Amino acid sequence: MEAENLIAADAAKAGIKITPSHPADAVVVSDEKGASTTAAPTFDLVIDNSVQIGNTPWVYYDYIFHQPQQATGAGRSRNLEQFDSPAAWKLVQQLDQTPTSDATAMANICSQIQKIQLTTEPIIPLWYNGEWSQVSNTVWTNWPSSTGNQIQPATWNGYWQMGAIYMLTNIKLVPPAS
Repeated sequence: MEAENLIAADAAKAGIKITPSHPADAVVVSDEKGASTTAAPTFDLVIDNSVQIGNTPWVYYDYIFHQPQQATGAGRSRNLEQFDSPAAWKLVQQLDQTPTSDATAMANICSQIQKIQLTTEPIIPLWYNGEWSQVSNTVWTNWPSSTGNQIQPATWNGYWQMGAIYMLTNIKLVPPAS
């Protein structure tokens, strides 16, 4: 909610009026995906954090350009703005097939995608959300940190199977006070 307020305040400095609202999660989901399985989305502007980490920008571009657009069901979790760009989708598919070891080819494809995104798509990328965790050393120690245990600290949204489970193998119980 505070991010919405900060974004609105910064946009106002540029002469753009945004009136933040903080509806319940169910309302946000309904607005993003349509009030029914056949309705179109009904939002004007939304902060969405559905894209998770990946080893290439493909994860993000698949999310915002995915085709075909899904009118109903779980597939409606991508391309929320229902943007239709066959050229962008072709590039996203090409990026998917590009080896991560070919940084030059990936950069070339990403540059083309970014040109489409920044000139025609109704989406404003504000930030790529970071991964963070908050821990206490009161009962357990040896948590992942910038100086040790370089293990994924987040346990949300499926990150257990992306390495966070190893965090549990490294934490240590604080001995009870005598």
